[in-house]
Amino acid sequence: MWRYRNFIKGSEAELKWLNQLAKRGWLLKQVRGSRYDFVATTDHYRLFTEYVPVDVDTTVGTSQLFKVLAIVTLKKPVIQVVYSGTTAPELQSTPVDTTTDDQLRLKVAIGLRERWLNLANIWTLSWVVALTLIIMLLVALQAPPWTYSIGPWIWLLGTLWELLKAHQVHRQVRQLRLRARDNDGAWQPTMHVFLRHMPTTPDLKAVADLGVWSFVGEDHKGTYWYDLRTPASVDEIKQALRPLVPPEAQINVMSWLGLWPL
Repeated sequence: MWRYRNFIKGSEAELKWLNQLAKRGWLLKQVRGSRYDFVATTDHYRLFTEYVPVDVDTTVGTSQLFKVLAIVTLKKPVIQVVYSGTTAPELQSTPVDTTTDDQLRLKVAIGLRERWLNLANIWTLSWVVALTLIIMLLVALQAPPWTYSIGPWIWLLGTLWELLKAHQVHRQVRQLRLRARDNDGAWQPTMHVFLRHMPTTPDLKAVADLGVWSFVGEDHKGTYWYDLRTPASVDEIKQALRPLVPPEAQINVMSWLGLWPL
């Protein structure tokens, strides 16, 4: 059996999906790009993923508890993703802290996003050449007018599909940036945050990792407003601020597009 999925290699979502299939009797056999190959099994496997430097020989010193199922070598960043599985009963429900790999996972996600954007560019440039040749051929054949729209529709659908895949990865990149507290190289628009009905000056140390906070002003009615340079969305900002303000306080955020309130 095989399946195609647009997963970040080594991500929690990918590992959860692989373990779900393993419980149904399908064990991972090979990973090639977005294609995952599986083999039927009657054993109860739990799968794990790990980022390993490319100069490490994964065939040496493998534990008897774990079986290496597949290895994927990524180009950006240059690293191996090792997929392993175990049938040991004591490891079937052992909790694993996956946040320790967030920095590497973020780099892998950014690399995947760039790959989809590059594919969209290549697709567009290829169709510029192809459409030129197709139009010349249709003119020579005196084809009916409706045939001229087929090529542009194929280009448009292909481009939208690739951009959709890039957007799906981009959403995960944003989440990983927040978790890893790493905004290096990220586009950080300025969001305008208004805290109303505040009894005292808010302490924003707990949300300093959202981005760069700048105090703008306050009034005598308990309203404080700030500028925040951040890749976080409006909902993410509100969710992070809610535990820090009293229940009666109101949080308004005006986005960098000037939409108010969101």
